[in-house]
Amino acid sequence: MKINLMTDYAVRVICSIYKSEKGILTSNHISRVEEIPHGVLMKVLRQLRESKIIKSHQGRGELVGGYTLGASAKNITVLDIIEIMEGAIALENIRNKKNNKIENIEEDEILKEYRRFSQVFRKEMQKNTIYEILNGKADK
Repeated sequence: MKINLMTDYAVRVICSIYKSEKGILTSNHISRVEEIPHGVLMKVLRQLRESKIIKSHQGRGELVGGYTLGASAKNITVLDIIEIMEGAIALENIRNKKNNKIENIEEDEILKEYRRFSQVFRKEMQKNTIYEILNGKADK
């Protein structure tokens, strides 16, 4: 499995916001600190905001607008972020090209193995939250 660059950016954004002492970061700050091109960052922020994992705030007067977590870092896993950016991980959706059906027993056994591997992968990716990872409390 290959995680795309936008997903890596999303993980970095979530971590950056969580680690922020102010709890709110501007897109310019995130772009500069995380070295993410601003235009690309805005696409990532939009996806994260639409999923409600972050919130956006408008600034008024002396108040600076920006982004905060929309959920507790104690409830956000790397799998959550991956699935927001890339969709559900489901290796068992692989099928024979002919009519999208399994055509023989060997392929059915392979499909079962894909399902097993997908379950193991999901379980491992859900094991630790962003909070646990960034605070050295992650299960190894």
